[in-house]
Amino acid sequence: GNRAAQYVAWRSSLIWSGAFFFAFIVGIETAFAIDPWKNKGAESIYLRAVDPRYRDFFSTLNTLNWIQSVLLLLASIIAVICSVVGAYKYKKMRLSRRCIMFSWMFSYVPPFVLLLVLPFRNSVDFEGIQVQMCKDVLGLVQSLEARGANFAGQQVQNLVSSATGTSATTAYWPGKVGHLAQHLYDAYRIELPSGLCEGRPKEWGATIRRLVEDGGYLARADGNCGFSDNALVKLNLKTEITGNHVHL
Repeated sequence: GNRAAQYVAWRSSLIWSGAFFFAFIVGIETAFAIDPWKNKGAESIYLRAVDPRYRDFFSTLNTLNWIQSVLLLLASIIAVICSVVGAYKYKKMRLSRRCIMFSWMFSYVPPFVLLLVLPFRNSVDFEGIQVQMCKDVLGLVQSLEARGANFAGQQVQNLVSSATGTSATTAYWPGKVGHLAQHLYDAYRIELPSGLCEGRPKEWGATIRRLVEDGGYLARADGNCGFSDNALVKLNLKTEITGNHVHL
């Protein structure tokens, strides 16, 4: 009757409207996937803000992201085709209903399945990032002569900055060279091993602590530290020599 005809017309217009806007969205996604503007797709979103020396650690993540984007795009194209077929065959209720059901499945199921299947959790080389950050923060150099040259250059830069009123401050990271190793050597004569960052990240703290402790800069159980004891002995010896009262 009239009610059935109204229902079929309403259902057909509703499906065609959904299929049209769905096809429009998929068309935009396809354009971004083809990337005629040479923006490198998703890379322009997160890799563009990452320094080039860190990008290799995200290569697997970028590959998995590309695979996910392609598969989701294919699933969306299939969903659009199913919705168009369902709208075109609206007079055949059973066929139209199945097409709409498949369109819904290809729209919502693939994102969840891909997130469960693709190993995004293991796609970032976190240990490699830690090693690179260690090198950036410490700024390890190979020789004492190089450290002396760096120290002299820093002193010159400080003098120039004082004269010109400009800042000589340099950030440790993400700057390519930090000054923590230089500072430890200049202030405490503690030389960090050149291969420190190549070891396991869990061992870095223990290694630095051991070097500081060997230098006498950590308090012992009795509350004293070797560096202060040695400095006190040297001070007393100097005082005795000045007063011409040397006691061995």
